[in-house]
Amino acid sequence: MYQVRPAHPIQTKAIWDYEETTPTMASFPPQQSYPSNVQLPRKLQRPPYAEVPRQNVSAVAPELSEVPMDYVRRGLKVQANQ
Repeated sequence: MYQVRPAHPIQTKAIWDYEETTPTMASFPPQQSYPSNVQLPRKLQRPPYAEVPRQNVSAVAPELSEVPMDYVRRGLKVQANQ
């Protein structure tokens, strides 16, 4: 597969004309300061339970189209804990 050189000069500088230099602290832009008063919740609410339609399961895994949904759900629960 061939790569085509971008036409825009800014893109060509960033992608193709990479200069081989060793990174130093002076070459990195200064870090932005973020507010320190951000408050996050300790726990998030669980989204409401929604049953997955059988047709969606069949579209993703046709071999499960005739398998009872409880059996599929139990199998997924076991795999989720691994």
